[in-house]
Amino acid sequence: MAVKVKTLKEFIDWADRFKDGQYLFRGVSNKCYPIEESTYRRFYLLEDGGEGFHDVLQVNLALISDTRHQRQDQKNGRQLTDLELLAELQHLGAATCLVDFTRSALVALWFACRESSTGKEKSGKVVVLQTDGIAPLKTVNDQTLDRSLDYFFELDSALSYPLYQWHPSFLNNRIIAQQSVFVFGNPPIEEDAKCIVVGCSKRNILRDLEKLAGITETSLFPDFEGISRVNAHNKPTDANNARVYRQRGIDAYYDSKWDEAINWLTKAIDSEPDNLHAHVYLGRVYYNKGRHKSELADIEFEDAIKCYTESIRLAESIKSDPKRALSKREHAMLYVYRGRAYYNKSKVCSDKDDKLDLAIEDCQYAIGLDPKCADAYNMLGVAYCAKQEYQKAIERFDKAIMEQRRGEPRYRCNRGEALLHLKEWQRALEDLKFAKNRRFNITASFCNEYDSIEDFESEIGDDVPKEVKRELQRLLTLSSTHPSA
Repeated sequence: MAVKVKTLKEFIDWADRFKDGQYLFRGVSNKCYPIEESTYRRFYLLEDGGEGFHDVLQVNLALISDTRHQRQDQKNGRQLTDLELLAELQHLGAATCLVDFTRSALVALWFACRESSTGKEKSGKVVVLQTDGIAPLKTVNDQTLDRSLDYFFELDSALSYPLYQWHPSFLNNRIIAQQSVFVFGNPPIEEDAKCIVVGCSKRNILRDLEKLAGITETSLFPDFEGISRVNAHNKPTDANNARVYRQRGIDAYYDSKWDEAINWLTKAIDSEPDNLHAHVYLGRVYYNKGRHKSELADIEFEDAIKCYTESIRLAESIKSDPKRALSKREHAMLYVYRGRAYYNKSKVCSDKDDKLDLAIEDCQYAIGLDPKCADAYNMLGVAYCAKQEYQKAIERFDKAIMEQRRGEPRYRCNRGEALLHLKEWQRALEDLKFAKNRRFNITASFCNEYDSIEDFESEIGDDVPKEVKRELQRLLTLSSTHPSA
């Protein structure tokens, strides 16, 4: 439940809970406004509403292309990268895929206290996004900043579509003054917490922000160059603590340096045994290491299961503490992660059915915690497919697709493969076409189970109709090269 605040002190007391971890804040003048990129809002003007992240990506790619075609992509004698160009365009009012957040809770509060676009005294809100939580945000660094926008809408090494955070340091003075951080990517942005700023209190809070923190419209929207850039305050003051170890482990994880990540995350846990998020990250490392090193996969998946089990125990121990407890979605995802590890272990161990049953049990429990958890339904469908219970699997994939409003191609591909087993050829082809058109690698997904279409025919004990086989072969041949789920 969202907390309501009427004074600066009440807000600071609320924000004080977000000290253990890395958080971003976003303030909006109307509590009803969703957290979404401005490009996505443009689809509201269309009769069909658009088709989610794929359309958002295409619109932004077109915006970048048009700007470069007009030779407006230079600044200070240097060609801007795709992200830098979008940031400049957004600064001037263009709708882009970048969502503005700030590292400062007080800056976010100032934006929440602005007058709403309706001119009425509407209550605002400040939302919180934890960047190093259960599903951590990837950070755009010097190596990835030069990448094209396409790169950031691809599956990562964890076989999921990540959200990114980008801390631009010197594009313009407004970004500096507002301590801006851009968040973008495929998944919907879901806040970890929020507070409502009561409309009638906005003027008094703005007055206090000016007197006590010097935060005004002039300070947040500077219109001259020369403001000093201070970077030292962003650096850790103590290199030997659990938070620093954890961050180093996360960075190594995203670089696929599994052993290095294990070393740092183990140090984080040694320094702080109850560090729930460190256990989750360590589980993710072992899980992905198992996927990449098949000769040790049984051991790696078992280590991942142990890490997720400990993180579940820790989550249960703090669920009565409102300041530390995980959201229902975060809590549910711990069981999905462990279920996924059980599923993968079932493929490399002798007691396959037992591990699949445990995967199903975890996913069902996750759904009990969060009935709208699309990933839990999807993983449940995958487990049922492994047990050759295809009708049950399709029902779960149906539910996953319904709960994911932006259209997840991975779910459609999974359902398409299940439909093939039930010989519902046309529905299967429709799902596979959808997934392929959304840049999902249906070839890798199919070949993860079968060497060829003929191998699939041998599995089902029947021939695929010639016209279906021809279309399926075309789809598998033309599919993209992005990783499968």
